Amino acid sequence: QPTQSRRRDETMTTVPAARPLLRSLLREARGMTDYNFRSYAIRRVKAGFDSGRNLQGEEAAAALRDGATQLEVLRRQAALGRMYSSGRSVME
Repeated sequence: QPTQSRRRDETMTTVPAARPLLRSLLREARGMTDYNFRSYAIRRVKAGFDSGRNLQGEEAAAALRDGATQLEVLRRQAALGRMYSSGRSVME
């Protein structure tokens, strides 16, 4: 029984931490100026969270740490996209 309650506690702590991370990642992805990069980033964020939906314990914590790293990468990419923007795409 103690392992089940510990797993439940770990899952409960990762779910509230995952929502703000998901929102931040999607916000940064939607802020990308280029259509192709923006759609790729949004698709990648959603796929990453879908694949990690059933993770628990240390795997979930590692996935959250990786997500925070990816958020920083996405912020840098968005900043570069704003500095060196290209013309509007045909898709936009």
